[in-house]
Amino acid sequence: EAAGENYRQPGAHLDVGRGDTIAGVRREELQAVHQRSTAVGTVRGLFSGCKFNLESFPRDDQNQEYLVISAEYRLFDPGYRTQNEAHSENFRVVLGVAPTKLPYRPPRITPRPIMRGPQTATVVGPSGEEIFTDKYARVKVQFHWDRLGKKDQNSSCFVRVSQTWAGSGWGFIQIPRIGQEVIVDFIEGDPDLPIITGRVYNAAQMPPYGLPGNATQSGWKSNSSKGGGGYNELMFEDKAGSELVNFQAQKDHHLLIKHDRNKTVQHDQSDRIDHDAKHSVGHNLDEDVGNNKTVKIGVDQTTNIGSNDTETVGANRSLTVMANETIHVVANSTENIDANHSQTVGLNQTVTVGVARVDTVGAAETRTVGAAQINTIGATRAVSVGISQSHDIGADDSWNVGAGQTVNIGADQSVTIGSAQSFDVGAARSASIGADDSTNVGGAHSLSVAKDSSIGISQNSAINVGKKMVINAGDEILIQTGSAKIMMKKDGTIAIEGKDISVKASGKISIKASSDITMKGSKIGEN
Repeated sequence: EAAGENYRQPGAHLDVGRGDTIAGVRREELQAVHQRSTAVGTVRGLFSGCKFNLESFPRDDQNQEYLVISAEYRLFDPGYRTQNEAHSENFRVVLGVAPTKLPYRPPRITPRPIMRGPQTATVVGPSGEEIFTDKYARVKVQFHWDRLGKKDQNSSCFVRVSQTWAGSGWGFIQIPRIGQEVIVDFIEGDPDLPIITGRVYNAAQMPPYGLPGNATQSGWKSNSSKGGGGYNELMFEDKAGSELVNFQAQKDHHLLIKHDRNKTVQHDQSDRIDHDAKHSVGHNLDEDVGNNKTVKIGVDQTTNIGSNDTETVGANRSLTVMANETIHVVANSTENIDANHSQTVGLNQTVTVGVARVDTVGAAETRTVGAAQINTIGATRAVSVGISQSHDIGADDSWNVGAGQTVNIGADQSVTIGSAQSFDVGAARSASIGADDSTNVGGAHSLSVAKDSSIGISQNSAINVGKKMVINAGDEILIQTGSAKIMMKKDGTIAIEGKDISVKASGKISIKASSDITMKGSKIGEN
């Protein structure tokens, strides 16, 4: 048995099983040279490749079948021999033999050709294709000296391509395309082991950026396949003072960041989206604008807030709504104004309260109605004035009481009627004034109560209508402050409930919906 190790790399095989077979053959080649014998005789019928059996040899272990590996024939011409050699044999054969029980493997004595260096070639493939490869990212090439190749998929075997980074299912990959010029080297100079180590530009395959004018530019620029005309690009401009990183996605761009992302822009940023955009935040969203912010929406805007909405404006706020505005508060609504509040309605105003309404004025209240005023109260109405009350009616004043009326005056009462006065009480009427009561109607004033009406003012109350004010409750209007509510039904249901609902505008506010507008949020802030 042969001992030791004979190592050869790379092996001419594709899988481990084939490598084991080749290693066994090479082992038998080495072992065969150690069991060789030489036979000399005059038999003429033996030649290389023949087998014969040796018999009657003194050593019995040598009596076996042999394979003739080499044969050397010696012929003698008697005319050139001496007299003493005249009776010697004229033919002799010298055989190199090996027992057939050991497989014979011929020695490898022909040297393999050696490639002296890399060459360039052109990537080729089937007609009509731009990229031709296999699952190993290999391509086919045709060398420039090849005059017989058709520059197709039959010009060579598949050739491996060196990549800048390669791992199991990861790394960098770029497959050379048909027509590109590549550098082909040979592993250990073996022509059977070509490998593409690089790619080069030439007159037919020019660089993507005009040179030498753009020598400071570098990067990656692809070409859409098939047909070209588009590209993905990552370009770096390194010219001092004009440094630039340019990125282009010819079609879609997908970005996945599995943890945090930090982005810092130390000067201006401009984002342009020519079609739709969707922004989804799974948790909180904080937006901090150090100076002004402008949002321009060409058509509609819908904001849905799942829970509370808090908006704080440090100075003035102006909202302009060019058409109608609808605000729907399902629960209570509270509006707190620490200073003055001015409300101007260019045309009519209608306030509908589904249930009770309480107006509390801490100081004086003045209401001026330039035209007619109509108060319709579906149930009882109570008016309580802590101090004086003055009514100034410029024209007619009409009161229609469906039941009894009671007027209690603790001090003086002065009624001045410039013209006619008419009271028509169908049933009881009661009025109780603890202090002053003043009513001044500059023009017409009409009050009609079909059923109950109640007004209770423990402090101040003021209603000032510059033009027209209409409050009409077909079936219920409720304005309430104890956890503040505004409810109006019948049935364009409007319900506004608190806590902390603030709508402030120095201009116009318009919310218009042909269908639902829903704003929900645990926290929604917009500035």
